[in-house]
Amino acid sequence: MDPGQLNRDPSGPGSGVWPQNVPALRAFLAVCNQWRTVSAGLAGFRVVGLDYTAARAGLRMSGIKVTPQLWAEVQVIEGAAVAAMRES
Repeated sequence: MDPGQLNRDPSGPGSGVWPQNVPALRAFLAVCNQWRTVSAGLAGFRVVGLDYTAARAGLRMSGIKVTPQLWAEVQVIEGAAVAAMRES
């Protein structure tokens, strides 16, 4: 992840991100490298989801105040990301 992604406006023209989704996107980008995986034998590994303990620490260190609503939105992004990773 490019740290500059957190500083630019992700809802800018042509981005495809609605302004109301920007806080959840920023929170997800702050922890998007904190995946929990399990071994899949010879196939390598399988992504299970975010490591919530690591995600909590990353969000706290990023200064992001997590509300239940924001966390629910991050989980929606997480679910879509896991589904996309499992397709490939």
